[in-house]
Amino acid sequence: MKPWIETLLALQSLDMKLRGIETKLATLPSEKERITAEAKKSEAQVLSAQSELRSLQRKIKDTEGKAAAVNEEIQKLLIQSATIKKNNEYQAMMSAIGTKKQEQSALETEALNLMEQLEPLKKKISDAEKQHSVTIKNLREEVAELKEFAEELKQQYKETRSLRDAHEKNVSQKNLEIYKKRSDVTAIVHTH
Repeated sequence: MKPWIETLLALQSLDMKLRGIETKLATLPSEKERITAEAKKSEAQVLSAQSELRSLQRKIKDTEGKAAAVNEEIQKLLIQSATIKKNNEYQAMMSAIGTKKQEQSALETEALNLMEQLEPLKKKISDAEKQHSVTIKNLREEVAELKEFAEELKQQYKETRSLRDAHEKNVSQKNLEIYKKRSDVTAIVHTH
């Protein structure tokens, strides 16, 4: 094989290697985006569970508040019942008190049922936080590897580019122009 052809083939090989490195470098931002999205998703799961806990705690507090308000109403009715003289009015008052006591009991039962949901929810939060911690640790390691890989690629590119430029000096101007025209046509064909 003629030496000028070998030189052009070597130049082409270096150009292909450079394009390969450029392609790998171009994929790094999407990898970083994927890692960021994964971290946000993991954090969102923890925040969602914490929000669910706060919501449950508010429901418990509201229910307990309603039960306390009903208890106050019962106490007022009991005080009022002591002043009633007529039997039928007293019976009506006792019926109203009984209804209020049932309402209070239902609210207290609801509060207890809600409280039973606290422990499983706290465990869910704990599990989500542990998983988030593991996920973040793994993602940090991935980011470190990605940075290291990017630096290696940049170094390879720099070395290959330097070698290619040195190689290009060994090609005659005429052959270099033909090579570049063919490379441009090939690049256009491959991108369309």
